[in-house]
Amino acid sequence: MKQRRRLSSLAAGLAIMALMLTVAGLMRSSTYVSGASGCHMYFIVYGEPWCPACKEMKSFVEKNYGSKCLEFRSIEEAGWRKNYDDLVSLLKLDAYVPLTGLVVDGRLVGIAQGVVEDKAFWSHMASTPANSTSIPVYGYRSDKLITESIKVSMVEEYFTPGEEASTTTSRHNVRLILVPALILVAIIAALWVRWRR
Repeated sequence: MKQRRRLSSLAAGLAIMALMLTVAGLMRSSTYVSGASGCHMYFIVYGEPWCPACKEMKSFVEKNYGSKCLEFRSIEEAGWRKNYDDLVSLLKLDAYVPLTGLVVDGRLVGIAQGVVEDKAFWSHMASTPANSTSIPVYGYRSDKLITESIKVSMVEEYFTPGEEASTTTSRHNVRLILVPALILVAIIAALWVRWRR
């Protein structure tokens, strides 16, 4: 009898712990910041610190939108390099920097490759409808400028404001956290019910 109570308590404790881990994982994976740093338009720039074009893009954003509206991700860091390589592959772009994502009120609204020092261009991109499932991409493929639309869900994980290279979590990783945790909760609940009889 005492052993059953101990096992029941252990099962309940494990279920609660699994549930807490699931919630923590979900919270970590959805870190979009509404109006990051108080900016309506927030620029996430992948580039290299020594690159003249990257410096030019950073300067343009700082001058026109403020430094708090800019997040520079150096692809010399392994985590950002992997993200950049994934983006170039997903978008089928040439490997040119800078690669800039525009986040408006916590939502990725477009991506541009190269230096774009035109406020009207960024304002137009910022006007992408809030309910849109596709975003514009401006970039280079085989040294030719291309413009196309892609599903925002394919790339939004690479443009989450405020993330650090070593802690970037993709939406796909949520499944890796959620599914095992839910299976564990189900197993523990089944064992708990069985031992309660």
